[in-house]
Amino acid sequence: LSFRLSAAKLRPMRLLFVSFSPIEMDVTMPEREPLGGTESCAAYLARQLAHNGHDVTFAGRLPPGTPGRVLGVRHLPLNVLTEAGFVAAADFDAVIGLSAPPAAEQLKRLAPRGIHVSWLHLTPDQTAMAPLAAMTPYIDCAVFVSKTQRAMTNYGGAFAVIGNGIAPAFENMFATAEDLRAAKQDRAAYTSMPYRGLHLLVEVIRKFRGATQFDVYSAMHTYRRPDNDFAGLYRQVKAAARTRYHGA
Repeated sequence: LSFRLSAAKLRPMRLLFVSFSPIEMDVTMPEREPLGGTESCAAYLARQLAHNGHDVTFAGRLPPGTPGRVLGVRHLPLNVLTEAGFVAAADFDAVIGLSAPPAAEQLKRLAPRGIHVSWLHLTPDQTAMAPLAAMTPYIDCAVFVSKTQRAMTNYGGAFAVIGNGIAPAFENMFATAEDLRAAKQDRAAYTSMPYRGLHLLVEVIRKFRGATQFDVYSAMHTYRRPDNDFAGLYRQVKAAARTRYHGA
């Protein structure tokens, strides 16, 4: 795998990102609407790789009228991937499946010559992660976003652990560390799905005796799903001291 990657670095790479998310998106979506972390990361990385001179394709559920190329990234609807011979003819150097272990075998069969990367943003208890161990023969490298996530996962194949990143909008907000420290406020933000620990945060806020202000950005609308099951939890958040609830 290392040799193949090293050889690919000698020329622009042909890369395919595949998203099975129910969200209709293109790579400009993070600036326009609430978007999940997996989808946001894919959009930012695909754009940067295209800017760096690589031939990048994003396949997913696209908004109606999406141009064939956006910010240098080719956009294709998911159903194109199943057209006879399309993926093989494109001869991708690498295929990156986004949190999609169930599709690993199919992607490998579609592009047998490419390096298959399973980029995992999910916790092991989520349904899509269940087939990961069985898909090991079809994954050349699994990418985890934290050591904790890796330690919780039953996976015996080649892998890499990368750190969680920040969005480009935050990357250059401050010229120096001193400027950042001067702007600091006693505030904390929760920016994840409600089922990923928001109920625990409510308990923490209730027991907390400091002056920290809490901002909560959390809603199933991020994944275009109803919030009915979490209405009671949102009411608890709104009632918590020093807390503002912003939704998605």
